[in-house]
Formats: sequence, C-alpha cells, structure tokens
Amino acid sequence: MFDGAIQGHSLSVPTAIFLGGIGGLISLQERYLNLTYNDGDPIGMASRLEHSWSVVFLPAIKGSLFAFLLFMMFIADLVSGDLFPKFGTVSNGTGGVMLLDMIGHAAPLSSADYAKLVIWSFLAGFAERLVPDTLTKLVSRKDGRVQ
Repeated sequence: MFDGAIQGHSLSVPTAIFLGGIGGLISLQERYLNLTYNDGDPIGMASRLEHSWSVVFLPAIKGSLFAFLLFMMFIADLVSGDLFPKFGTVSNGTGGVMLLDMIGHAAPLSSADYAKLVIWSFLAGFAERLVPDTLTKLVSRKDGRVQ
C-alpha cells in the first residue's frame, strides 16, 4: 500500500530521486534568496539566472543522484539505525539479484520507513554535502582510518 506498487513494482526509487531533485532546487532557491547581487538588483539577479541555466539545473541533478546513492546505502545496510528506513530483501533464488529487480522491488517495510525515506531523500538533495561526507566516512572506516 505505501510503496506505490504498479504492476508489482515499487515506486520507492523514483520517489527518492524526485525528492532529491526537489531538495536540490529548494536549496538553490534558499541560496539565491540570501544573496545580494549588485546591491540587491533584481534585474541583475534574473539575468544571472537566465544566462547560467546549468546553475539552476545542476543542484536538481546532483540532488537526484545523491538521493539514489543514499537509497542504495540504505538497501546495502551501510547506514542503519532507528533514524533510517528499513527495506525488505529481494531474492532471486540462487542466481543472484538483477539490478533492475532490486531497485524495482525494493520497498520500505512500513509507512514509518517510507516517511523516513522521503525525509532522507529530500535531505540528500537539500544538504549538498550529506551524501559525499557519508561516503568519505565509509571509505575512511574501510581503510581503518577514523575521522
């Protein structure tokens, strides 16, 4: 019910990717609201946005990518605890799991886990350093370095 299943597939991944992109766009909006360009000249600000479209779209793309990576970290149980969503396991017998099957069927276990996924996906886009810093800590732990 809570995973938005369509023909047996979960909408968890598209939800995470969408919310990561929205988080990135809202973060961009917050930054621009706090900037003063040419002493608060609104025409200068509009011109800057118009001529640098990549500045507008890049936070949404990065947010979507980071939300997907965070989703994969949740599935892999690389980050876990009460604050993070829990997912059911996807099994394909002894032949292993195909990537599309995994992301197509991975769904949070409960409505609370789905809500956690929504929040963390948004944060992955909004807080631009959240996922890169988490990955750095995971690599440091693997190498035996503690940061």
